[in-house]
Amino acid sequence: MSIRVLHCIHSLSGGGAERQVQLLAAASHDEGMIPGIFCVNETGGEQLGRTVRIYKSLKSMKYNLSLFSSIHDVVIDFRPDVVHAWLPASMTIPAMLVAWVHRIPSVFSYRNKMFFNRPLTVPEYLCAAGAVSRVVSNNPIGQSNRAYRFLYRWKQGVEIANAVHVDAGFRKAITDPTAGSTKTILLAGRLTKQKNWQCLLRALPLIDRQHSYRVTICGDGEDAGAVRKLIHALNLQDRVTLLGYRRDLYAIMQGADVLVLPSWYEGMPNVLLEALAVGIPCLVSDIPAHRDLIGDTRCAVMFDPGAPAELAARLNGFFAAPGSVAGMVRAGWAVADAHSPATMAQQYTRFYRALLSGTSGHASEIGPALNRQGSGHTR
Repeated sequence: MSIRVLHCIHSLSGGGAERQVQLLAAASHDEGMIPGIFCVNETGGEQLGRTVRIYKSLKSMKYNLSLFSSIHDVVIDFRPDVVHAWLPASMTIPAMLVAWVHRIPSVFSYRNKMFFNRPLTVPEYLCAAGAVSRVVSNNPIGQSNRAYRFLYRWKQGVEIANAVHVDAGFRKAITDPTAGSTKTILLAGRLTKQKNWQCLLRALPLIDRQHSYRVTICGDGEDAGAVRKLIHALNLQDRVTLLGYRRDLYAIMQGADVLVLPSWYEGMPNVLLEALAVGIPCLVSDIPAHRDLIGDTRCAVMFDPGAPAELAARLNGFFAAPGSVAGMVRAGWAVADAHSPATMAQQYTRFYRALLSGTSGHASEIGPALNRQGSGHTR
């Protein structure tokens, strides 16, 4: 029998979780699932066409009590077997509570390193503890706060890594960059403290002068003003271009020579996966999420996120030895190919079936986590 799954998320536009909901919904039918989506902002969901039923909240405000009644009405209409609460807390709290009232099994997603960092995280945690059936994490649970690790074990949590889908037309041909040519460095992601954008900007003046480069920054966020200020303070206006949030990121990746991800922490690094799928060499911070994804594949080079000088040294090495690109790109393709939407949908199907049958659905039953590539890493 098909499993009817109602996914509850605030928006269908934006970054990681929003993209994963769409990838999962699009691949669901082939795996015996009937997906529905409840959201406040449906922008970005057009590509799902008519294959997925999208319910939109009557009010567009992020925080509004009407979400309880709206989700109640959707549950009555869609008749889900499982309610999956994604994010943010303003959405997950009513989703979990409405599912509990209707006695529908529910799932709470860990979409990042989980800790009590926002006003609603405490009530969200308490709702999950009292009302949710299971927990699923897109990243190694060891990164999260002790309380979240406890909840994960208590609710028999399972790790299912993110998937990536990049049209084959965006995959770059393997060509070693020409020595001495101007290289394009790409930074992509929300401009927040977590992403550690300062590390890249402070590394740029330390790059050897014989190397010609330009920097493209894609993304927006609360630190956008601070990014501009530091660019001016370091006199980098002629080298750095700010593009803001872009829907054509894959096309921009095609024109880049190297991706830099200096994040302090990540849940599941979607941008890294997407860059690997396109075929861009990547320099990434030495953090658990990146180590876990890269393993011993040598698809990327790591650096200390607290050391701009080390990043500059890695960039100097990349600019001086363009012949190392081909091996990194091929390894990156293999990692990206292992994270397909079909594989993710298969794992979620087994997870939901285990939930409905009352079995544990531990990792051995769901299948190996998508992000287990090995234990080593390249420094």
